[in-house]
Amino acid sequence: MLSTWSRNFGTSKGLHGSANFRPTKWDRAVLWWTRIYKSRKDIPEFVSKKVMYKANARLRMFGTCAAFTLVFTAWIEKDKWVDRQRMTALREKSQEEEKKFRSRERS
Repeated sequence: MLSTWSRNFGTSKGLHGSANFRPTKWDRAVLWWTRIYKSRKDIPEFVSKKVMYKANARLRMFGTCAAFTLVFTAWIEKDKWVDRQRMTALREKSQEEEKKFRSRERS
């Protein structure tokens, strides 16, 4: 049985220089999502740490942008909801005032 170190780190050379890291299934998905490799089949058995750092940096950037987008969208939608509630309350208040005014006119 191989230790974790010997399973994940090797000495073979790959496409991007010194390839000494064996990517896990998650790492392979990250390499594919970040478009470092065009397909999952293109990913070699060993990749360099430099490539993994690059993929992780791209994933962090994507995650940060996605988080900002979600927060901004939620903020805008909350503001729209507050405005709708405010307008509904103002509309109801003006209708009540109009009813009171008309009832005074009739009296």
